[in-house]
Amino acid sequence: MTGREDEALNALFAKQDQARAIEQEIAALQETLENMPGKPGLKGDLIDSEGFPRADVDVHTVRTHRHRVACLQTDHQVLMKEIEQGMLLAYSKLTKDPKDASAAPQPPSGSGNLKAAIVKQDAQTSALPLRPFAVVDEISERSPAATAGLRVGDRVLEFGGLDAAAISARGMAALASVVQNNEGRALKVVVMPEGEAKSSTLQLTPSRWEGRGLLGCHLQPVST
Repeated sequence: MTGREDEALNALFAKQDQARAIEQEIAALQETLENMPGKPGLKGDLIDSEGFPRADVDVHTVRTHRHRVACLQTDHQVLMKEIEQGMLLAYSKLTKDPKDASAAPQPPSGSGNLKAAIVKQDAQTSALPLRPFAVVDEISERSPAATAGLRVGDRVLEFGGLDAAAISARGMAALASVVQNNEGRALKVVVMPEGEAKSSTLQLTPSRWEGRGLLGCHLQPVST
């Protein structure tokens, strides 16, 4: 392959990372909506039988989250169309070059096969080991983080459904949003303790305590 073709493939993989990050944010927002007081979800009514806003639901927050989900779904559709077009172009270029054709995957015979190829590639990429995107460099005693078993030096691989790809696409603000939107609800946190090569999974519940914030720890971003 030429350098330009390599760049095109790298751009395609980057779009796949963006699509996964969007999917994770949508899933996190859906979980938040389904577990909020009143459990409004994505489709639940926000008006009571008398035509007034439901008193048991934070209507403004629900509408904000639903709007965000709608925008993300649109962005995801655009990305998936670009990925599909990129896959078609990649297949076309590979099979036109006799040197690359023998090593290239067989071109799909229809759109269904193409989608299957995309899903297969995405699954292979998703199966790669998680990468750390932050390290715990400070933790307070008796804090939610300490109670969950988090320790200084732990490398964070996943937090509330967010991984390195999501953080790379949206920044650490995405993590702060997950924490704020899930107060009182347990979040899955995957870490790799300092000096170890094996990860462990914790359940961390953002909550009020005697100190500042909802976690009682500080996460230092690392290069992804």
